[in-house]
Amino acid sequence: MKQKRKYKRIIFVAATALFTVLFWIALESYRELTKQEEIKKVDQMIAPLDPELNLTVLEEIEQRREYQLEQVEGYLLPEPTLAELSVAPTSELTAFEESPAATGSGSSLELSPQGL
Repeated sequence: MKQKRKYKRIIFVAATALFTVLFWIALESYRELTKQEEIKKVDQMIAPLDPELNLTVLEEIEQRREYQLEQVEGYLLPEPTLAELSVAPTSELTAFEESPAATGSGSSLELSPQGL
């Protein structure tokens, strides 16, 4: 009889917690959808544009160095091949077993690689 009462109480607490979490998520989602976004730097956005071109910026752009693909190929990282991405066979995987030194004491477990 006490077991049934205990399970009912656990189910009630779990259901209440689930309802609370779902209600909280719904409330936060609604708040995010309805909030007004604050626009920062409004003065810069509504300032009139200068119709004159900034010649110093244009000169800096012209002086930039342009690289051709052949010039930078040595600096690019090679793309991995399908063979490099595949999983190693299980025979090449390293297995661990207890070393003889560890079996004598029993207090510490030392592992040594097998199959190297």
